Amino acid sequence: MNTLDLEVLSNFLTVVSCGSISAAARKLMVAQPAISRQMQKLEAEMGCKLFERGRRIVLTDAGKALKADAENLQLMAQKLRENMQNFSCRKDLPLRIALTPHNTSVFLDKVISPFLQKYPDMRFEMYEKNTQEILPLIKQGEVELAIVNSVYTDEYKVHYCIRDPLVAAWHPELKVYPFSKESLCINDLNSLPLSIIRAMQEDLNGHCISQGFVPNIISISSQLSTALVMAKSKKAVAIVPYSSVKDSGLSYAFFSEDFMAFPTNVLSRFTPLGSAAASFLEFFRQETAVFPFD
Repeated sequence: MNTLDLEVLSNFLTVVSCGSISAAARKLMVAQPAISRQMQKLEAEMGCKLFERGRRIVLTDAGKALKADAENLQLMAQKLRENMQNFSCRKDLPLRIALTPHNTSVFLDKVISPFLQKYPDMRFEMYEKNTQEILPLIKQGEVELAIVNSVYTDEYKVHYCIRDPLVAAWHPELKVYPFSKESLCINDLNSLPLSIIRAMQEDLNGHCISQGFVPNIISISSQLSTALVMAKSKKAVAIVPYSSVKDSGLSYAFFSEDFMAFPTNVLSRFTPLGSAAASFLEFFRQETAVFPFD
């Protein structure tokens, strides 16, 4: 064996697992002398004795070390094959993307529709679900890409992140709002009735407490639309992304603090993207280079 032969190493592992060359030959459906010659050549190539031969083979220390390394190489080879097979198979599969309802409203007209116009022959499937429903779809490979908000985990690969500025939004007739200006700071929220989405609860609480007060949150929901309804009904000041409020008819003001932003992440599994998904990701980067959209 002039070069490292993965097939011979695989046969070596079979001999080890079967306990004898004869049992390995039966399992591999290969003549026993052929396996014996392979093992002898393997020992010659490695320059050391790998087996103590008897009714059942016993590995030497060198054999044990080779077994561990061969198993790692086998796993690496399997992973390489699976990755390439996944990449190849995805060429013929539709591009499947999952988005939250908010991200559908933000990106459908500005990004997804232009992308499909650019690639009219592409097979495309879009799923609209909340974040907790989307994450299992990524993990199980049901969708290739997902556009969600505020997911901080090392389980998924974040390809791209954009930051949507947060604003305070209120009905123009809401009397409880004590000021009128284009920008505000965290301290201005003190004592105001607030409506927020659950994804920002922990961060907002932390920012307010660091300024010496506990926010007066009267409504927490999983949907941005609920926070906006609370603002439109004059019940609360909604803390929401600018992209959700700019055409709502509500009055709003930006925060002066840079950290008051709503992250939007494009996620996938840690596997190679198919050509269609890679094309979409590059298109998404280009179209959202200037964000929020006017």
